[in-house]
Amino acid sequence: MTHDELQANTSEELLFRQLYSNYSGQNTAVARHISVGEPYPKWVANRTDHTIRRIDALIIKRNVTKGDSLWGVEIKTTIADLRDELKNPDKTKTWEQYVNAFYFLVPKELQDIALVEIPAHYGVMVFDKRVSIKRRAILNKIPIPLPLDTWRRAIEKLGKYQYQAIEKELK
Repeated sequence: MTHDELQANTSEELLFRQLYSNYSGQNTAVARHISVGEPYPKWVANRTDHTIRRIDALIIKRNVTKGDSLWGVEIKTTIADLRDELKNPDKTKTWEQYVNAFYFLVPKELQDIALVEIPAHYGVMVFDKRVSIKRRAILNKIPIPLPLDTWRRAIEKLGKYQYQAIEKELK
């Protein structure tokens, strides 16, 4: 399979939908493109960086006996995309302090590379017909609570995605 065929067959959208399908349920929700942080004020000129960090998915797991947990998931569909992310770990470093576990989700074709190149404390999920965990993330037992603005954005996104899914089922 060529690089272009791999990319066409394993888009971020496809992997997110599979993640959503695997993890959305009665006690779990999956929100897409959730950001944490604050933009620089308008008066701060010429800043090319920013404090806002967005992840591809936030899995919210409810468990009355074990306690609730949050998983951050970054979806990577190509080797170049994965390596670029690993060269600039600011986003994952920011998010790992807010979640109980941080995972990278890759297509099956990138599994071997991901298991070698992704640091050992991050988990690795692989898509091959369905999403499965190939390496568990080291747990952050006491994450920093998510800011209220981040929760608001997550709830808004959850509502929009759930509404779109319900609309498709009704058609």
